[in-house]
Amino acid sequence: MDFDPAHPLLAACKALGAAFDQRDAEIASRLGISRNELRLLNLLEEGPRSQVDIAARLVVSRAAVTAMVDSLTRHELVERTSSDRDRRIKLVSLTPRVWRLLADHYGPGGRRVLAAANGLNADELDAMIGLLHRITDAIVPQEASTATS
Repeated sequence: MDFDPAHPLLAACKALGAAFDQRDAEIASRLGISRNELRLLNLLEEGPRSQVDIAARLVVSRAAVTAMVDSLTRHELVERTSSDRDRRIKLVSLTPRVWRLLADHYGPGGRRVLAAANGLNADELDAMIGLLHRITDAIVPQEASTATS
């Protein structure tokens, strides 16, 4: 297939990205935090991370991560603890409070997404999920994401 920047699939992907962007902007504003701070919270849903790892994953400086973690700590959304392996390494993790806040803000949208797919049978749903994964992998190929890790 020739590259057509106006292809309906690309337009749909762009609209989906814009919808996620808009929703995240609204959530960050409601929580009184920056968009990068919200990105950090979303990253920590996978579990505690070192500040060095956070900087690499968010593609920001270590100083920026320190400032974000300081701010999120003041908001009681994250906490720092020492690593069991190396006490010099500080791990950042979500507080119990943030889990409720994220569920409150992301839950309604998640329920609407599931409702939109409600009429699909199991095979159609599996096909849609597979296509979304293929699109995600096409946008950020593995080689690119491992180069920054």
